[in-house]
Amino acid sequence: MFCAILKRSSWKKPWLPLSTGLFLRSSKTLLQKRITKETLDDFTNDELFEYIKERTSRPGQYPLHYEKLRQYCYRVRTPEEFDRAYELIFDYHKKLLPVHGKVSRQLIESEVRFGNPKRAVKAIEYWRFLGMKPGIYGFSVLLTALSKQGDVESMKKLWYSSLDGCVELNTHMLTEYVRRFAKVKAYEMVEEVLKIAKERNVRLRTPGFLVLASTKLQDGRPEEALQVLDRMKEFGCLDNSSTKAMRKEIEDLATQKLSTNSNKEEK
Repeated sequence: MFCAILKRSSWKKPWLPLSTGLFLRSSKTLLQKRITKETLDDFTNDELFEYIKERTSRPGQYPLHYEKLRQYCYRVRTPEEFDRAYELIFDYHKKLLPVHGKVSRQLIESEVRFGNPKRAVKAIEYWRFLGMKPGIYGFSVLLTALSKQGDVESMKKLWYSSLDGCVELNTHMLTEYVRRFAKVKAYEMVEEVLKIAKERNVRLRTPGFLVLASTKLQDGRPEEALQVLDRMKEFGCLDNSSTKAMRKEIEDLATQKLSTNSNKEEK
C-alpha cells in the first residue's frame, strides 16, 4: 500500500498543483499588462510610448515586436510625438535591438503627411551611419513630397544618401529620381542620375524620359526634348504609343515655330 502511494504522480511532485496555479496566475497578470495587436487602440500615444520605453530600458527583455513601434510611428502628429518616435528608434539602435524597415518607412510617411519632410531627410542621413534602411517605398514617398514642395536641396541630400547605400538604386528608384528631378527642372541632377544608371548598367523605364522630355518641351526646348527621347534606347527603353505621341507633338511644335519665324521674316 505504501508503495502504491509513492507511485502516485501527486506524491512524486506535491508542489505541482501549487506551482501550476502560480504560473497561470502570473501569466494572466502579464497578459493583462501586455499590449497586443487587438488592444492597441485602447492605449493612448503617451501610454504606448511609456510601454515601449519601459520594455527597451529593462535589461534582459526580448526585443519588442516591430508592430507596436510601427503603430506609434503611425499615430504621431505633434512635433513632440515625432521627437519621441525618433528617440525610440535611436534607443533601439543604441542597444543593438533590431528595427524593422516598416517602422522607419511608417515614420517617413507620417512626416510627409503631418510633419516636416526635411526632418525625415536629416534622419535618413543619420540612419545610414547606423546601417538602417527605410526601403524603396519610404524613399519614393519622401522624394515625391520634396518634389511637390520644390525643395531641390533636400532632394540632393536624399540622392547622396542613396549613393552611400541607404537604398538600393534599382530600376524603380533611378527612374523615380529622373522623374522627380525633371519635375523641379534640376537637369544637372538628371544627368548625374543617368550617368550612375549607365555606370551600373541599370535599365530605366520610359515614364522618366517622358516627364523629362515634357518638361523641356514646356521650357521651349523642343530640340533637347527630342534628344531625350533619342537617348532612351541607351537605357533599354523602347518606343511605345506615348513616346510616339510625344515625338509627334515635338515635331508639330517645331514646325509651327519654324513657320512663325518665316512669317516674321517675310513681314
